[in-house]
Amino acid sequence: MTATYSTNLRLIEQGTGDNSGTWGADLNTGMIALIDTAVSGITSISTTGGTYTMTPQDGVADDTRSAILEVTGVLASNATILAPSGVSKTYIVSNATTGSHTLTMSVGGGTITISQGSVSLCYTDGTNFYSVGNNGGLEGNATGNIYMGGFLFDDPLVQAYEEVYNPIGNVSGSINLTYGNGNVQSLTLTGDTVITLAGWPASGKSGSMMLRVTQNGTGGYALTFAGGSTVVVPGGGGLVLTGTAGSTDLVMFESDNGGTTLYMAVLKNFQ
Repeated sequence: MTATYSTNLRLIEQGTGDNSGTWGADLNTGMIALIDTAVSGITSISTTGGTYTMTPQDGVADDTRSAILEVTGVLASNATILAPSGVSKTYIVSNATTGSHTLTMSVGGGTITISQGSVSLCYTDGTNFYSVGNNGGLEGNATGNIYMGGFLFDDPLVQAYEEVYNPIGNVSGSINLTYGNGNVQSLTLTGDTVITLAGWPASGKSGSMMLRVTQNGTGGYALTFAGGSTVVVPGGGGLVLTGTAGSTDLVMFESDNGGTTLYMAVLKNFQ
């Protein structure tokens, strides 16, 4: 009889009476070894962006069967890991990439995004990907970084909190301003500077930032945002900073369309 294979893990299913005296080889390589990989195996994927397509194989090792996916590489663009459609599977995904771009898990339908530096438990039903979250209550003390993966806090009561502060330092020319580095950042202008936003929340979600801008000992430098972002200020006229040498302005802005429109206000001339 001709061997068949299981739907999800593609394990060999020998025909009754097949391989008399040698069936152990098929059992070991086509089933036991592959189950071991599916339970605790690791597949390493290196990418610089674009789509990496995982390829299923019947009865032999492939890159789709492992329990753990370690994704590495310096991203020059957004990256997508495309798993086989029509196959259910659970994955632990470690996003060890760098670069200001996203990593997405997909089967061609609904997708999820795995944040850089995080490890996420997720699964696919063959049509969509889902994050495995905790729908119960959270209590107790925690240490270290906790990635919530879009967990919704409804009506929280916060007694005190701190925000990450990122001092960028001296800048001029063109720079990326990365949202994930903190909602409070600062820089010192040593020349005219053009900012490109990186990693801003997607359209439909609001992101905000407080940027402390200081002129160096010369002063008079301008700060503008790259062409993909339109700055809207009260009364119009665009972003105008204090030009005095050594002066500091506090630039606050918000966007709910991925950084395309920036609603901005400036508190000027802290000295």
